[in-house]
Amino acid sequence: MGSFPRRSIELDSSNLKAYFFAGQAHLGLCQWDEALNKLMHAHNLAQEQHRNFGDDITVVIRQAKRKRFEALDEKRKQEEVALQAYLNKLILRDAEYQKNTILTAHGHSVSSTTKPISTDKVPIPVDPSGSPDTAPEDYVQSASPLQLIEKAESSSFAKYDPSCLDGTHAVGTGAIVVHSSDMSPRVQARLAQVDQAAQRRMTELNELFAQVDSRRQKREVPEYLCGRISFELMLDPVITPSGITYDRRSILAHLRKVGHFDPISHQPLTENQLIPNRIMKEVVHAFLEENPWAENY
Repeated sequence: MGSFPRRSIELDSSNLKAYFFAGQAHLGLCQWDEALNKLMHAHNLAQEQHRNFGDDITVVIRQAKRKRFEALDEKRKQEEVALQAYLNKLILRDAEYQKNTILTAHGHSVSSTTKPISTDKVPIPVDPSGSPDTAPEDYVQSASPLQLIEKAESSSFAKYDPSCLDGTHAVGTGAIVVHSSDMSPRVQARLAQVDQAAQRRMTELNELFAQVDSRRQKREVPEYLCGRISFELMLDPVITPSGITYDRRSILAHLRKVGHFDPISHQPLTENQLIPNRIMKEVVHAFLEENPWAENY
Protein backbone atom coordinates (compact mmCIF):
# COMPACT_ATOMS: atom_id res chain seq x y z
CA MET A 1 0.00 0.00 0.00
CA GLY A 2 1.29 3.47 -0.83
CA SER A 3 2.43 5.81 1.91
CA PHE A 4 -0.15 8.50 1.05
CA PRO A 5 -3.29 6.48 1.93
CA ARG A 6 -1.60 5.04 5.02
CA ARG A 7 -0.56 8.49 6.26
CA SER A 8 -4.01 9.91 5.53
CA ILE A 9 -5.65 7.15 7.57
CA GLU A 10 -3.27 7.80 10.45
CA LEU A 11 -4.18 11.49 10.42
CA ASP A 12 -7.92 10.99 10.00
CA SER A 13 -9.53 7.61 10.67
CA SER A 14 -12.76 8.85 9.07
CA ASN A 15 -11.12 9.68 5.74
CA LEU A 16 -13.31 7.71 3.40
CA LYS A 17 -11.25 8.26 0.25
CA ALA A 18 -8.06 7.20 2.02
CA TYR A 19 -9.58 3.83 2.88
CA PHE A 20 -10.92 3.48 -0.66
CA PHE A 21 -7.55 4.18 -2.29
CA ALA A 22 -5.81 1.95 0.26
CA GLY A 23 -8.18 -0.86 -0.68
CA GLN A 24 -7.41 -0.37 -4.36
CA ALA A 25 -3.68 -0.44 -3.59
CA HIS A 26 -4.00 -3.74 -1.70
CA LEU A 27 -6.09 -5.08 -4.58
CA GLY A 28 -3.29 -4.25 -7.01
CA LEU A 29 -0.86 -6.13 -4.77
CA CYS A 30 -3.15 -9.20 -4.69
CA GLN A 31 -3.66 -8.75 -0.95
CA TRP A 32 -7.32 -9.71 -1.07
CA ASP A 33 -8.18 -9.75 2.64
CA GLU A 34 -6.54 -6.38 3.31
CA ALA A 35 -8.22 -4.93 0.22
CA LEU A 36 -11.65 -6.09 1.36
CA ASN A 37 -11.02 -4.82 4.88
CA LYS A 38 -10.22 -1.30 3.65
CA LEU A 39 -12.93 -1.21 0.99
CA MET A 40 -15.65 -2.40 3.38
CA HIS A 41 -14.52 0.23 5.88
CA ALA A 42 -14.82 2.87 3.15
CA HIS A 43 -18.29 1.58 2.31
CA ASN A 44 -19.38 1.74 5.96
CA LEU A 45 -18.00 5.29 6.28
CA ALA A 46 -19.98 6.32 3.20
CA GLN A 47 -23.17 5.06 4.82
CA GLU A 48 -22.42 6.68 8.17
CA GLN A 49 -21.57 10.00 6.53
CA HIS A 50 -24.59 9.79 4.18
CA ARG A 51 -22.37 10.23 1.15
CA ASN A 52 -23.56 8.80 -2.14
CA PHE A 53 -20.83 7.36 -4.35
CA GLY A 54 -23.20 5.28 -6.43
CA ASP A 55 -21.61 1.96 -7.32
CA ASP A 56 -18.01 3.23 -7.28
CA ILE A 57 -17.15 1.46 -4.03
CA THR A 58 -19.41 -1.55 -4.43
CA VAL A 59 -18.00 -2.39 -7.86
CA VAL A 60 -14.46 -2.54 -6.45
CA ILE A 61 -15.67 -4.61 -3.48
CA ARG A 62 -17.24 -7.16 -5.80
CA GLN A 63 -14.06 -7.21 -7.85
CA ALA A 64 -11.96 -7.87 -4.73
CA LYS A 65 -14.28 -10.66 -3.60
CA ARG A 66 -14.19 -12.25 -7.02
CA LYS A 67 -10.38 -12.04 -7.19
CA ARG A 68 -10.04 -13.57 -3.74
CA PHE A 69 -12.42 -16.38 -4.66
CA GLU A 70 -10.52 -17.07 -7.89
CA ALA A 71 -7.17 -17.14 -6.06
CA LEU A 72 -8.44 -19.58 -3.43
CA ASP A 73 -10.09 -21.69 -6.11
CA GLU A 74 -6.89 -21.87 -8.14
CA LYS A 75 -4.99 -22.98 -5.05
CA ARG A 76 -7.56 -25.72 -4.42
CA LYS A 77 -7.32 -26.79 -8.05
CA GLN A 78 -3.53 -27.20 -7.85
CA GLU A 79 -3.85 -29.18 -4.64
CA GLU A 80 -6.44 -31.48 -6.25
CA VAL A 81 -4.22 -32.07 -9.31
CA ALA A 82 -1.33 -33.04 -7.02
CA LEU A 83 -3.64 -35.29 -4.98
CA GLN A 84 -4.99 -36.96 -8.12
CA ALA A 85 -1.48 -37.72 -9.39
CA TYR A 86 -0.45 -39.05 -5.98
CA LEU A 87 -3.49 -41.33 -5.66
CA ASN A 88 -2.99 -42.74 -9.16
CA LYS A 89 0.62 -43.46 -8.31
CA LEU A 90 -0.45 -45.08 -5.06
CA ILE A 91 -2.90 -47.36 -6.88
CA LEU A 92 -0.17 -48.48 -9.29
CA ARG A 93 2.27 -49.11 -6.45
CA ASP A 94 -0.29 -51.11 -4.55
CA ALA A 95 -0.97 -53.20 -7.67
CA GLU A 96 2.76 -53.88 -8.05
CA TYR A 97 2.95 -54.98 -4.45
CA GLN A 98 -0.01 -57.32 -4.82
CA LYS A 99 1.41 -58.94 -7.96
CA ASN A 100 4.85 -59.40 -6.42
CA THR A 101 3.20 -60.95 -3.38
CA ILE A 102 1.39 -63.43 -5.63
CA LEU A 103 4.56 -64.30 -7.54
CA THR A 104 6.63 -64.68 -4.38
CA ALA A 105 3.96 -66.84 -2.76
CA HIS A 106 4.16 -69.22 -5.72
CA GLY A 107 7.93 -69.57 -5.62
CA HIS A 108 8.93 -66.95 -8.19
CA SER A 109 11.96 -65.05 -6.96
CA VAL A 110 12.08 -61.29 -6.67
CA SER A 111 15.27 -59.41 -7.47
CA SER A 112 17.60 -59.19 -4.49
CA THR A 113 18.11 -55.49 -5.26
CA THR A 114 14.48 -54.81 -4.52
CA LYS A 115 13.39 -54.31 -0.94
CA PRO A 116 9.89 -55.79 -0.57
CA ILE A 117 7.31 -54.02 1.51
CA SER A 118 7.55 -54.98 5.15
CA THR A 119 4.40 -56.34 6.74
CA ASP A 120 5.08 -55.26 10.29
CA LYS A 121 2.43 -52.52 10.15
CA VAL A 122 -0.08 -54.06 7.77
CA PRO A 123 -0.26 -57.83 8.24
CA ILE A 124 -1.41 -59.78 5.21
CA PRO A 125 -4.21 -62.15 6.24
CA VAL A 126 -3.95 -65.72 4.99
CA ASP A 127 -6.88 -67.93 4.11
CA PRO A 128 -7.58 -70.55 6.81
CA SER A 129 -6.87 -73.22 4.23
CA GLY A 130 -3.32 -71.99 4.12
CA SER A 131 -3.47 -70.96 0.47
CA PRO A 132 -1.46 -67.81 -0.17
CA ASP A 133 -3.59 -66.97 -3.20
CA THR A 134 -6.06 -65.04 -1.06
CA ALA A 135 -3.43 -62.84 0.59
CA PRO A 136 -3.38 -59.88 -1.82
CA GLU A 137 -7.16 -59.52 -1.96
CA ASP A 138 -7.49 -59.76 1.81
CA TYR A 139 -4.69 -57.25 2.15
CA VAL A 140 -6.55 -54.69 0.07
CA GLN A 141 -9.77 -55.25 2.01
CA SER A 142 -8.16 -55.03 5.45
CA ALA A 143 -5.64 -52.22 4.94
CA SER A 144 -6.87 -48.68 5.45
CA PRO A 145 -5.98 -45.88 2.99
CA LEU A 146 -3.59 -44.45 5.57
CA GLN A 147 -1.82 -47.78 5.86
CA LEU A 148 -1.52 -48.02 2.10
CA ILE A 149 0.02 -44.55 2.05
CA GLU A 150 2.50 -45.59 4.74
CA LYS A 151 3.47 -48.54 2.59
CA ALA A 152 3.86 -46.37 -0.48
CA GLU A 153 6.01 -43.81 1.29
CA SER A 154 8.18 -46.10 3.40
CA SER A 155 8.87 -48.96 1.02
CA SER A 156 10.14 -49.60 -2.46
CA PHE A 157 8.30 -51.87 -4.81
CA ALA A 158 9.41 -54.72 -6.97
CA LYS A 159 8.71 -54.05 -10.60
CA TYR A 160 6.17 -56.01 -12.58
CA ASP A 161 5.61 -55.14 -16.22
CA PRO A 162 2.25 -56.35 -17.55
CA SER A 163 2.99 -54.91 -20.98
CA CYS A 164 5.49 -57.61 -22.00
CA LEU A 165 4.33 -59.17 -25.23
CA ASP A 166 6.83 -62.02 -25.44
CA GLY A 167 5.26 -64.19 -22.78
CA THR A 168 7.48 -62.93 -19.96
CA HIS A 169 6.88 -60.96 -16.79
CA ALA A 170 9.72 -58.80 -15.49
CA VAL A 171 9.96 -58.85 -11.71
CA GLY A 172 12.24 -56.74 -9.58
CA THR A 173 14.85 -54.18 -10.54
CA GLY A 174 17.37 -56.80 -11.57
CA ALA A 175 17.48 -59.06 -14.62
CA ILE A 176 15.26 -61.79 -13.22
CA VAL A 177 12.44 -62.59 -15.64
CA VAL A 178 9.49 -64.85 -14.97
CA HIS A 179 8.10 -66.53 -18.07
CA SER A 180 4.37 -66.94 -18.30
CA SER A 181 4.99 -70.55 -19.25
CA ASP A 182 6.36 -71.04 -15.73
CA MET A 183 3.13 -69.78 -14.15
CA SER A 184 -0.01 -71.73 -13.54
CA PRO A 185 -3.18 -70.46 -15.23
CA ARG A 186 -4.48 -69.55 -11.79
CA VAL A 187 -1.50 -67.26 -11.11
CA GLN A 188 -1.83 -65.61 -14.49
CA ALA A 189 -5.52 -65.04 -13.85
CA ARG A 190 -4.77 -63.51 -10.44
CA LEU A 191 -2.24 -61.12 -11.96
CA ALA A 192 -4.75 -60.08 -14.61
CA GLN A 193 -7.38 -59.48 -11.92
CA VAL A 194 -5.02 -57.19 -10.02
CA ASP A 195 -4.33 -55.19 -13.20
CA GLN A 196 -8.03 -54.90 -13.97
CA ALA A 197 -8.88 -53.81 -10.43
CA ALA A 198 -6.16 -51.14 -10.49
CA GLN A 199 -7.33 -49.86 -13.85
CA ARG A 200 -10.92 -49.73 -12.62
CA ARG A 201 -9.93 -47.77 -9.51
CA MET A 202 -7.91 -45.26 -11.54
CA THR A 203 -10.77 -44.79 -14.00
CA GLU A 204 -13.25 -44.14 -11.17
CA LEU A 205 -10.80 -41.81 -9.45
CA ASN A 206 -10.10 -39.77 -12.59
CA GLU A 207 -13.81 -39.55 -13.42
CA LEU A 208 -14.49 -38.23 -9.92
CA PHE A 209 -11.85 -35.52 -10.23
CA ALA A 210 -13.16 -34.65 -13.71
CA GLN A 211 -16.64 -34.10 -12.26
CA VAL A 212 -15.23 -31.83 -9.56
CA ASP A 213 -13.33 -29.82 -12.17
CA SER A 214 -16.42 -29.52 -14.37
CA ARG A 215 -18.50 -28.15 -11.49
CA ARG A 216 -15.76 -25.69 -10.58
CA GLN A 217 -15.66 -24.24 -14.09
CA LYS A 218 -19.30 -23.21 -13.71
CA ARG A 219 -18.73 -21.33 -10.44
CA GLU A 220 -19.83 -17.77 -10.97
CA VAL A 221 -22.42 -15.84 -9.02
CA PRO A 222 -24.19 -13.22 -11.18
CA GLU A 223 -23.92 -9.75 -9.71
CA TYR A 224 -27.68 -9.21 -9.92
CA LEU A 225 -28.13 -11.96 -7.30
CA CYS A 226 -25.86 -10.18 -4.80
CA GLY A 227 -27.10 -7.58 -2.33
CA ARG A 228 -26.11 -3.93 -2.59
CA ILE A 229 -25.08 -3.77 1.06
CA SER A 230 -23.59 -7.14 2.02
CA PHE A 231 -22.44 -8.02 -1.54
CA GLU A 232 -23.48 -11.58 -0.79
CA LEU A 233 -26.15 -13.79 -2.33
CA MET A 234 -29.61 -12.44 -1.43
CA LEU A 235 -31.29 -15.30 0.40
CA ASP A 236 -34.26 -13.14 1.44
CA PRO A 237 -34.59 -10.33 -1.12
CA VAL A 238 -36.93 -7.39 -0.52
CA ILE A 239 -37.72 -4.42 -2.73
CA THR A 240 -38.06 -0.76 -1.67
CA PRO A 241 -40.42 1.91 -3.07
CA SER A 242 -37.44 3.14 -5.10
CA GLY A 243 -37.40 -0.18 -6.96
CA ILE A 244 -34.08 -1.34 -5.50
CA THR A 245 -33.73 -4.88 -4.15
CA TYR A 246 -31.75 -5.65 -0.99
CA ASP A 247 -31.24 -8.65 1.24
CA ARG A 248 -33.69 -8.28 4.12
CA ARG A 249 -31.14 -8.79 6.89
CA SER A 250 -28.77 -6.22 5.41
CA ILE A 251 -31.35 -3.50 4.80
CA LEU A 252 -32.87 -3.97 8.26
CA ALA A 253 -29.43 -3.60 9.83
CA HIS A 254 -28.94 -0.41 7.81
CA LEU A 255 -32.29 1.05 8.87
CA ARG A 256 -31.66 0.32 12.55
CA LYS A 257 -28.02 1.36 12.76
CA VAL A 258 -27.57 4.06 10.12
CA GLY A 259 -30.91 5.69 9.44
CA HIS A 260 -34.36 5.37 7.89
CA PHE A 261 -33.43 6.00 4.27
CA ASP A 262 -32.67 3.95 1.18
CA PRO A 263 -28.85 3.59 1.07
CA ILE A 264 -28.77 3.91 -2.74
CA SER A 265 -31.55 6.39 -3.58
CA HIS A 266 -31.41 8.15 -0.17
CA GLN A 267 -35.20 8.36 -0.17
CA PRO A 268 -36.96 8.01 3.22
CA LEU A 269 -37.56 4.35 4.05
CA THR A 270 -39.08 2.38 6.93
CA GLU A 271 -39.29 -1.34 7.65
CA ASN A 272 -42.99 -1.60 6.81
CA GLN A 273 -42.28 -0.33 3.30
CA LEU A 274 -40.15 -3.37 2.46
CA ILE A 275 -41.92 -5.80 0.13
CA PRO A 276 -40.69 -9.38 -0.43
CA ASN A 277 -39.28 -9.78 -3.93
CA ARG A 278 -40.70 -13.23 -4.60
CA ILE A 279 -39.54 -13.40 -8.20
CA MET A 280 -35.95 -12.69 -7.21
CA LYS A 281 -36.20 -15.23 -4.40
CA GLU A 282 -37.28 -17.91 -6.87
CA VAL A 283 -34.35 -17.02 -9.12
CA VAL A 284 -31.91 -17.27 -6.21
CA HIS A 285 -33.44 -20.57 -5.10
CA ALA A 286 -33.10 -22.02 -8.61
CA PHE A 287 -29.49 -20.85 -8.76
CA LEU A 288 -28.68 -22.50 -5.42
CA GLU A 289 -30.31 -25.73 -6.54
CA GLU A 290 -27.83 -25.94 -9.41
CA ASN A 291 -24.90 -24.38 -7.53
CA PRO A 292 -24.98 -25.39 -3.86
CA TRP A 293 -21.41 -24.11 -3.38
CA ALA A 294 -22.75 -20.54 -3.76
CA GLU A 295 -24.21 -20.66 -0.24
CA ASN A 296 -20.77 -19.69 1.09
CA TYR A 297 -19.69 -17.47 -1.78
